[in-house]
Amino acid sequence: MIKLAKSNVTEVDVFVAMESTPDTAMYVLPYTREKHLAEMVKDEVCYLTIYHRERVAGFIILAIEGSSVEFRRIVVHRKGLGTGQQAMQAMEEYCLRHLGADRIWLDVFAENEPGIHIYKKQGYQQFDVVEHNGRALLLFEKKL
Repeated sequence: MIKLAKSNVTEVDVFVAMESTPDTAMYVLPYTREKHLAEMVKDEVCYLTIYHRERVAGFIILAIEGSSVEFRRIVVHRKGLGTGQQAMQAMEEYCLRHLGADRIWLDVFAENEPGIHIYKKQGYQQFDVVEHNGRALLLFEKKL
């Protein structure tokens, strides 16, 4: 069973370690410890810790933009177990209930085929393509 809770600064080192694993670092631009700490204190940024069986299993970063939420990042420690998909569903519910969102959007590198597959499976639809440092970023959204 997956549970989401507001993240605590004491978890930042775990987040940094999760982002630095090779199977994660190839799909996200890892933050330093200092960057995470700076982001966590911003009013418009929401960090959610993913718990599975009372243990930290990952985290989510959201940026609140009025009634729209940017789904900036999801990092799951152990992949392939459905934890990320369950966490996404819980995150969408969180956005509706706690943030008053009616839309979630995200960007994903074009080469992140597993991520794209999961986003489409969860009902996200591509609405644009942009470039970031020579790499294609696909923009997806989901209306809540």
